[in-house]
Amino acid sequence: MDTTRSTPTSRSFGVATSWSVSKSICRRLTATLRDAWRERLAIYTMDGDLPVRDAERIALNGLDQYLPIGKGIGMMVENLERECVGRTTCETADFVLDRIRALGFKLHPESRLMKMRNVLFEDDSPRELDPNDIDFAIALEALRDFLHFGFIFDHFDPSLDGEAKQRLNIALQDCHLPQDNLENSPGRDAQFELFVAAICSRAQFIPVKFAEPDIQVVIPGPEFPEGSQIFGIAAKRIKSVGNFEKNVRKASKQIKKSDLPGVIAIDTSVALNRDNEAIVKPMELDRFRKLHNKGLRRFIDDYYKRIQEWVRTKGVRTIVFHDHQIWAHPEQGWTLMSLYMAVDTSRGNQRRNREYEAFWRSYGRGLPSIR
Repeated sequence: MDTTRSTPTSRSFGVATSWSVSKSICRRLTATLRDAWRERLAIYTMDGDLPVRDAERIALNGLDQYLPIGKGIGMMVENLERECVGRTTCETADFVLDRIRALGFKLHPESRLMKMRNVLFEDDSPRELDPNDIDFAIALEALRDFLHFGFIFDHFDPSLDGEAKQRLNIALQDCHLPQDNLENSPGRDAQFELFVAAICSRAQFIPVKFAEPDIQVVIPGPEFPEGSQIFGIAAKRIKSVGNFEKNVRKASKQIKKSDLPGVIAIDTSVALNRDNEAIVKPMELDRFRKLHNKGLRRFIDDYYKRIQEWVRTKGVRTIVFHDHQIWAHPEQGWTLMSLYMAVDTSRGNQRRNREYEAFWRSYGRGLPSIR
């Protein structure tokens, strides 16, 4: 994208999401960082006239509805009326930590979430942090992790599923920063699985349970002969573009083994931003959205035909891409911008295509800030 990076905070979540950060933290971080990072290189080389393979696949800004766009790619366009969590950053952090403790987990003071809470706040007051501070990157990453966990606990109860509770136990692990776990990150991998489960729960795919391939959900709809259909979801958080094929093939085999119509949920946030640098180049919100959209679409374009081959005969109806990047909004401060796209892998079969559309249309309603 035509942008410049640093490290996290939050306020927007995705083709669908925006989350407010404490205004005092926002002002302090933004004022301190805007100049410090302005000259950093772009995440993606997307400035100027980016060649897009199919003109009809360019982002259509300003829409707030489900939209299938050209060549089997669906997109949830960002809703203009965004969801607000209704809590301050400090309240969100404490809400998350309280829920974790209520489930019987003990948190070490140097564990990932406790460290993040202590970096952000001293008692209940926001801390002043210089961008050269060793903990500055952790402070920004804390805003992303607490928003994700907050969304998980708002919409999904891990105590209802023994496997889900085990995933939560794993999700509490990992280094403070994702770029320090580029090869093996079971904690954030499990966190992504829980995040997908929360989206499904919010979309009313009830029940949601952790079972092969990773998650199983029941999707209601007239498209299905019995009025509903069990789907299997394999969730993969890829750490490098080089491992993309390996992860898609592995997920496809998991779905094939489950003998269910399946979906692959992929998080590209680290693969497309290996250094986890937040974007600080000043620009209008619509410009940022367009560039983010083009960047992810270009990645999908490059692999589109190969994806179809990798999942052939495996029962995969769609691959849903999740991409979360941190951006310093010129006026509003640090924002977590999230983009979600779905690739139709039903290969023209009418029944499978109906299943793909039924899943994606409903999944979109579960995304943060899609109402």
